[in-house]
Amino acid sequence: MILYVICHDDKSLEKARILCQHWETKISTDQASSEISFRTKIVKLNPSPFMESSIYPILKHNFLKDWENEDYVGIVTYSVLDKLSKFKKQRIDIDWMTIVKQATEHNVDVIGIFCLEFKRGQDSDLSLIESAVFHHGLNFYRAWRALLLELGYTEEMIDENTDKAGFFCNWTLSKPEFLKEYIDFVEKAMHIVNTNPKINELFFKNSHYGKGNTTDEQKMALFGRNYYTVHPFIFERILSFYLYYRKGIRVGSINRMLMRI
Repeated sequence: MILYVICHDDKSLEKARILCQHWETKISTDQASSEISFRTKIVKLNPSPFMESSIYPILKHNFLKDWENEDYVGIVTYSVLDKLSKFKKQRIDIDWMTIVKQATEHNVDVIGIFCLEFKRGQDSDLSLIESAVFHHGLNFYRAWRALLLELGYTEEMIDENTDKAGFFCNWTLSKPEFLKEYIDFVEKAMHIVNTNPKINELFFKNSHYGKGNTTDEQKMALFGRNYYTVHPFIFERILSFYLYYRKGIRVGSINRMLMRI
């Protein structure tokens, strides 16, 4: 397998290097008795309102020959272990060799590395979109609905999607065949967002995310605004929606958690 580790500046680049070295050192001793190969590649992303989702067209146009013949292709960010450890409230690691071995045995097409479900009070579990609207308001839903309609989904498909679990942060492990297919879908969606004036306007609305982990200067570089737009929050969830209606795909998940909101 090949694992792409996303970073965005010199500080996160150094953290990505440390993370790759950690996994490569850990796995190298196991590879002597394993048929599974493991290598990493760091990708430093330029500022984009799509944030980490902008990795997809880059993988296709810049690195296709690197990964198209691999058994599996992983995508994580430099902060993956810190974020997972924060959610689980204990230090954890990712055992890539075990994951790939089990994925191969069960012929899994795509695995979400971070899967969240949401619950509010005593209510039954919220759907993925209900939780998104709770966090990001109607601006999210208006942009989400407009894009999916333009992509060819019907109103019924959009409104009747009751999927409760979602993959987050663009952390995945995929077969190359599925990754190619999904990249084409994402590129089509991004083209619509960038070229359709009405949808473009909706996507630049405020996501109500607050300060996040960026300065106002960094927000301006990413979004051209002093707030987070809805771009990254829609595109990190759109994989889950795509999989909901994509038949014939074997889907798995690790680090599945429940968040109360």
